[in-house]
Amino acid sequence: MLVVAFAFSLLITQVFQSYNEQQQADTLLREQVQPVLDNLEDSYRDMYQVMAAGLGMALTQSDETNSIELHRFNFYDNAPKAAPRISSVHKLVDIGFLPESSRRNIQLLERDFDTWQKRYEIMITDPANAYTFYRENEQLAEKDFESMRKLLKVIRKDIEAHRAELLAKVQDHVEGTKTMLVVGSLLALLLSAVITLVVSRLVVNPLQQLTATLKEISAGEGDLSTCSCTG
Repeated sequence: MLVVAFAFSLLITQVFQSYNEQQQADTLLREQVQPVLDNLEDSYRDMYQVMAAGLGMALTQSDETNSIELHRFNFYDNAPKAAPRISSVHKLVDIGFLPESSRRNIQLLERDFDTWQKRYEIMITDPANAYTFYRENEQLAEKDFESMRKLLKVIRKDIEAHRAELLAKVQDHVEGTKTMLVVGSLLALLLSAVITLVVSRLVVNPLQQLTATLKEISAGEGDLSTCSCTG
């Protein structure tokens, strides 16, 4: 029976390990990965706000003070937020969720955003010449924005792919544990039956035979020398 108890203890240990692994994965995805994905989504909106502020400034007359202040506010309210949100992806590389090779795309996006937003800042700080600057740099700004958008998609897909890989790994472990639990339970039951049979043959049957012989002797009919106690 000690063997059965040991087998069950191993199964219980495996179940707890599988549960802990699933909990750790859930915590990682909830507290580390999802916030970064949210940051990327927010940084994309920040970029649109920066672009809208620059375009708005280019279309604003130099004497429209309220509009100038509004576009300036929108620019400085959003531009400073985008960079740290993009940089937050580095944390996933630091903790090993993403491979070191993923860092290159993050750095490229950081560099491209810095260059791109500085062009728009020129329009924000010089409203009188904003329209001229915008017309001269419009195609370049759009090209840079498209490049950033593609990098954002690449980085996001990279994160999502590793998230799916982690979930698949945990699920495989869970399924493996379920299979092990079923097989282990069946083997434990079979082993219990075998042990019961062996104990019955080695102990119970001889005792029953001895009891029967003693009863016969007490009745004056039995012979103890004929008792077989070996099962």
